[in-house]
Amino acid sequence: MTTITTLNADHPQSARAGELWQQLRNWSPDHPADALPFSLKLQHENRWSAAHTLRVIDEYRRFVLLAQVAGHTVTPSDAVDQVWHLHMLHSCDYWQEFCPKLLGNPLHHEPSRGGSTQLSHYREGYRRTLESYERLFGESAPADIWPAPDERFGGRYRRVDMRRVWLLPRPRLPRSWHAGLAGARLLPAAIVALLSGGCARLVDSSQPGSPPGPQFLVIYLGLLLLAIGAARALRRLATGAASTPRPRGIKPDIYELAYLAGATARVRETAFGRLYQQGCIEFTGAGAGCTVLSAPPREAHAVEHACYHHARAQGNAVGKVAGLDAAVRQLRDGLIERGLSPDAAQARAARGLSMLPLAALFGLGLLRHHHGTLQGKPVAFLTLLLVLTAVAALLCLRRPRSTADGRRALAQARANISRRRKRGRTDQSMPLAIALFGTAVLADNSMADFKQAIRPDRGGGGGSDGGSGCGGGGCGGCGG
Repeated sequence: MTTITTLNADHPQSARAGELWQQLRNWSPDHPADALPFSLKLQHENRWSAAHTLRVIDEYRRFVLLAQVAGHTVTPSDAVDQVWHLHMLHSCDYWQEFCPKLLGNPLHHEPSRGGSTQLSHYREGYRRTLESYERLFGESAPADIWPAPDERFGGRYRRVDMRRVWLLPRPRLPRSWHAGLAGARLLPAAIVALLSGGCARLVDSSQPGSPPGPQFLVIYLGLLLLAIGAARALRRLATGAASTPRPRGIKPDIYELAYLAGATARVRETAFGRLYQQGCIEFTGAGAGCTVLSAPPREAHAVEHACYHHARAQGNAVGKVAGLDAAVRQLRDGLIERGLSPDAAQARAARGLSMLPLAALFGLGLLRHHHGTLQGKPVAFLTLLLVLTAVAALLCLRRPRSTADGRRALAQARANISRRRKRGRTDQSMPLAIALFGTAVLADNSMADFKQAIRPDRGGGGGSDGGSGCGGGGCGGCGG
C-alpha cells in the first residue's frame, strides 16, 4: 500500500508527473500466483521488517518517477537500488510490461566502472537526485532510506551465506551515556565518603582514616559533578531577573533567538541557512566551498550581508566573518535593553558566583596533590581531574547569554516548532529551526553539503575508491 502523495504543483513536469504517479501508485511488484511474492523475497534478502519493505518499494516508485521527469540522470539510494536489482531479475515483467507499458520507455541500469572519477560522478548524481526529490514531492527524502552522500557511498557490502556465519552489528553507544552512567554510580559514593570522612582527612592522606588514593579519586569526581551542577544553578540564579524590565509585546526576531540559543556561532549558521534558502549562495559537493549567486536584498539583516560578503570574498562559509561581531553586539545590546540578556553587572555576578564551587574544589584537590607529592605518592590521575576542574571553571567565565525572561522566550519559540522533523532547503521553517536547534534539524541527505560546508570539522570523510558494483560506486538510471 503506497503513501498518498501530493506532487509539487510548481514543478515544470507536474502534469506529466501527476499522471504517471497515479499509474505507479496502482502498480505492485507482487503477483497473486507467486508462492514467494516479490515484497517477501525483498524483505528476507535484506532482513527488513514488512513495514520498512513496503516503504522502500514506495520510494522505488518515487525514484522511477524521478527518472522520468527530473531531466537528468538519477542515482538511487542503496535500499532503493536493492528493489531495482530484484525487479530487473524479473526480466519479463520489467522489460515487457513495466518499462514499455507503464513508463513508455526503457529504464536502464548503469553500474559504476570504478575509480575516483566514477565515484565523484555518482556522488554528484545522488546529490542532484535528492534535490529533485525535494522539488518534486515538496519534502525531503526519508533519511533512513535515502542517507547522506557520505553514508551512501561510504559502506562496504559483501554477500554472506547465513548458513555459515553469524552477523553481529557493531555497537554504537552514545558517548553521553558513558558520562551519565558513571556519574550516577559515583555520586552516592562521593556523598557518603565526604560525610563519613572530613576535610582534613581528605587533604592529608597520612592521617588515620584518610581515604586511599583510588577512593579519594571517586570522592573528588563525585564532588566535581556536584560542583558543576551548583555552578550552573548559581549562574541561572544570578541571571534570573533582568535589571531592565522587558517591554511587553516585543518578541525576539530570528537572529536574536539564534544568539540566545547558541551565541555568535548559531547566528552565523542561521544567516548562511537563510542565504542558502533564498538562492543567494550555493553549496555543492564535499568540502567547505560555496558559490555566490546573488546579493541579499538591501533591507536584509546586517548579519546576512556580513555572511554574504564573507562568502563572496573567501569562497567558503568558515573562518572569521568580518562585520559579524559588530552585528552580534547590536543584537546583544537590543536584548539587554529588553531584559532578555544580562547586562554587564549581571554577567560579572554570574561569572563570579558560578566559579565559587569549582574554585573551592580545585583548592581541595590542589592541597591533596601537594601532600601526595610530598609523600611520594602517584598523583597522575588527580592531576588530570584538577585540569578538568580548571577547564570547567574557565568555562564559567563565558558571558551568559540570557536572563530568565530570555530563556522563557526561547522556550516559547521552541515549543512552537518541531525539533524532530528534518528540514530541507525548501522548508520555510528551515532558518528558524537552525536558529533554535542548530544544524541537527537539517535533513542528513539533501542538506548534507550545507552541513559539511558550515561545520566541516563535523562532516564525514569522502568514500573510498568505488568498485565496479553498485554497492561501492553507485549506479544511475536513465532520465526520461
